[in-house]
Amino acid sequence: MTKLFRRTLHAALLLTLVLMAGLPTYQSRTSFAQDGGSSDVVVAGSRYVQDLLQHIVDNYNAASENDTAVQFDAQGNADGFTRLCGGVADAVMATEPISDEQLLACDTNQIEFVELVLAYEALVLVPSAGAPVACIDQSSLPAVLGEGGAAQLNWTVVNPTATPGDVTLYGPNPESQTVVGFLASLLPDAPRTDYSQYESPQAVVDILKDPASSGLAFMTFAEWEKLEDQGGLTPLQVSADQLVTCLSPDAGVIAAGTYPFRRSLMLYVNANALDKAHFVDFAKYAVSTDGLPVTDDEFNFTVPVQAVLDRDLNNINGPIVGRTFTRPDSPVTLNTAAEGSITVNGTGLGASSVKPIYDSFTSTYANVTFDIQPLTNDQSWGAFCSGTASVIQVNRAPTEAELATCAENKIDPYTINLGSQAVVLVVKADSDLPVCLDYSQLATMLVQTVADPQAGTLNPEATAEATEAAPTEVVTEAPTEAPTEVATEVPADATPEATEVVAVPLDPTKLQGPTRWNEINPEWPDRELLILVPNFGALETDLILTAVMNGQQVMRRTDAPIVQMAPVNNEGASGTSGADIPDLQYRIGATANFDGAITYALWNAFQADPGKDGVRVLQIDSGNGCVEPTTESILDGSYSFAYGTSLVFSKAALSDDVVAALLWQSFNADALTQIEALGLIGFDRAGLEAERENIFTLIEDARRAAADATSTDVTPEATEVPTEVPTEVATEVPTETPTEVATEVSTEVPTEAPTEAPTEIPTEAATVAPTEAPTTAAQ
Repeated sequence: MTKLFRRTLHAALLLTLVLMAGLPTYQSRTSFAQDGGSSDVVVAGSRYVQDLLQHIVDNYNAASENDTAVQFDAQGNADGFTRLCGGVADAVMATEPISDEQLLACDTNQIEFVELVLAYEALVLVPSAGAPVACIDQSSLPAVLGEGGAAQLNWTVVNPTATPGDVTLYGPNPESQTVVGFLASLLPDAPRTDYSQYESPQAVVDILKDPASSGLAFMTFAEWEKLEDQGGLTPLQVSADQLVTCLSPDAGVIAAGTYPFRRSLMLYVNANALDKAHFVDFAKYAVSTDGLPVTDDEFNFTVPVQAVLDRDLNNINGPIVGRTFTRPDSPVTLNTAAEGSITVNGTGLGASSVKPIYDSFTSTYANVTFDIQPLTNDQSWGAFCSGTASVIQVNRAPTEAELATCAENKIDPYTINLGSQAVVLVVKADSDLPVCLDYSQLATMLVQTVADPQAGTLNPEATAEATEAAPTEVVTEAPTEAPTEVATEVPADATPEATEVVAVPLDPTKLQGPTRWNEINPEWPDRELLILVPNFGALETDLILTAVMNGQQVMRRTDAPIVQMAPVNNEGASGTSGADIPDLQYRIGATANFDGAITYALWNAFQADPGKDGVRVLQIDSGNGCVEPTTESILDGSYSFAYGTSLVFSKAALSDDVVAALLWQSFNADALTQIEALGLIGFDRAGLEAERENIFTLIEDARRAAADATSTDVTPEATEVPTEVPTEVATEVPTETPTEVATEVSTEVPTEAPTEAPTEIPTEAATVAPTEAPTTAAQ
C-alpha cells in the first residue's frame, strides 16, 4: 500500500533558533556517520522541504554510528540553486525543478548535479455523492480555489458541461501548509479562504456521503488514501487538455507527472559532494524503503513508487547527472501560434518517407512558412557543408570531401535515417529467361529508340547508341542543374513531381524497341517479350530509367501490346463485374503465368503480394557483377536499384527554435507510425524513439553555444569564433548507404496511353493463372 507522510509544523521553534543564533536565516548542524574525521555538508534551498529532510537525517543518525556534520541553510528555491550552481552548496532542497537559466549557470561553472525525488504532493477534489461532475480541467482550478473565484460556487464553474447547481466548498485550515505552501503553488494568485473549514478529512467525507450536501472538498492525495472510510466517494478526474483526457489520481500518474495537480519535492546533490565520506550512504538511505517510510505519520506527502526510488538509487550509483526527473516533455520552446520560416533543401526522391514529418510540423505550427527547395544530392550537401542550408533531405551519405568541407566550416551534421526503398524486376518462376540483366540490356528493353515517333520505325543506330550510352557503373548523382523555382508546398503524394520533357505523342501500335528476348541478347530464348508496367509517373519506373541512363531524360516505351498496363476494370470469373484487381497483383499474376513477361515493383509492395511465389526475382549488374536484391544488399548499396532517405540537421542551427521544432517533430509518434507503415527497409522505429533523449541534449547544447557566442560577440576583447561550436564530424552519419540511383527529376515522358484495351486480358485475379499472354503480341 502507498506509504503516507503527515506534516508537522515547527515554525515557533525554528524562529527561536534563528533569534538565538543571531542569524538572518535558519541554520542547523546535524551529525552522523564517519570514521576518520568529519566532513561538512551544506544543504540549502526550500524551507518547505527541510522538515522532511531533517526527519530523515534524524532517523539515519539514530540508525548509524557516523559523525558527519550537515548544515541546513534554507533561503528558498532560487537561492538554493544559485548556491548549488555557484559551488557553495552541496545539495539543494526544492519544490520546483531547476530552470533553464539556473541549469546554464551550473554548466557555465562546470557543476554537475544528481537529481533525486524525495516525495510528492498531490491535490484531490472530492465531490459529494451524486454530483453532476466527474472531471475538472486544469484551467478551471483558479475559478474554483483561487481568491478571485465566485462567492457562490456552481457546478458549471467546476465543469461547464455539468448541470447547474450551487456548491458548498470545504477545505482545511487556510493557514495550513497544504493551503499556504502547496495549493498556492498550483494557482496564479493566492488561494481563496472563504470556504467551510473542516475539522479533518474524515469529517468532511462523512458530510459529503449525503447526496443532499452538494459539496466539494479539497485535500492532499495522501490524506485521501489514508482515510479508513472513503464513503463510496470518488475524487474528480483531472484534465490538462480541455476535458479530452481525464486522469484519476493514483500513485502511478502522480509519479509519471501526468496528473496536473501535483508537484515533486526534490533534492539536488552536487555530484562532487557524493565523494564526501558517508554522505553517499545517507543519500541512498534517504531514497530507500528504510528512510522514507519513517515519515508516514508526520507529513501529508506521498512516497514515490518503487520504480522512482530505484531510479533515485541508480542516479546516485552512476552517478547519473543532469535533469533525469524534471526534463520537460519537449525541448521545443516555439509557441504553436508563432510565425517563422524554414526551408528544407534536397531531392524529391523519397518524398513519401519524409511527408509524415512535414505534415506533423505544418499542422502543429500553422503560421510557420515551410518550403522545400529542390536540389540534387551534390547540391544539397554542398549547401549544407558551406553553411547556407540548415536542413537537407538526401538519398546518400556525404563523401569524404563533403565531410572535410563541413569540418572546415565547423558544420556538425545530425542525421535521421528513415530507411531504404528498392525496385525489383521479376519473370516467371520456372522460366529459362536470364537470371541477371545489366544496364545496357535494360536500356534496350525499356527505353524508346525510334527515329520517327509518328512512323514508329526502329532505328538501329539509335538503339546501338542508347546501348553504348548505358553506364557500366552505379549511378552516383542526378542531373546537376537545379530547378529554377523553389517549391512552396510539401509534395502531395508519394512519388516525386514529374519534370518530364515534352514529346510528340507516339502511336502505341508502332514498335519502339525489341519484341523478343533474343533481340536483346542472341543467347537468350527466341521468345515473345511482354513488359508489364505500372501507370505513368510511377516511382519505380523513374528509379530504373534514371539509373540505367545515368540521369538522362528519356522516354519509357509505350508500344502496345509489347508494353501493357493493368486494365482499369476486370470481369469476375463468373462473367459478372467484379472488384478491380490491384495493379501490382495483376502484373505479378500475369508474369507468373506467361513465360516471356517481365514486370517490376517496389520491394515492400512485392514482399506483400500474394502471387510473389510464382515469379523469380532478377539480379542486376550495374557494372560490378550481378547482385541479388536482399535486405543486406539494399542497405549496403551493392544493389543499385535502391535508395535511402535521410534528414540532416546542422547541430549549430538547432539554436533556432523553428529548426529545433522540425527536428523534434521528426520523432513525433504519429509521424513514425505512418513512416513505419511504408515498410521501408532498415527503418528502426525503436532506435529513433530511444534517440529522443539525445535530442534534448543536442538542442540544449546548441542554445548554450549560441548564448556563449552572443556573450563573446558583445565583449570588446572577443576576436575569435567561439570554441563551443562543434568541430567534430558527426558520428551519426551512416558509413554505408544505398547508392543513389534517382533524383527528383523524372525520366519518363508522358505520352498517350493505349486507346484500346489489349484484346486478350486475363479474366481472373492473379491467383488464377492465364494460359496465354495477357494480349497477343506482335509476332
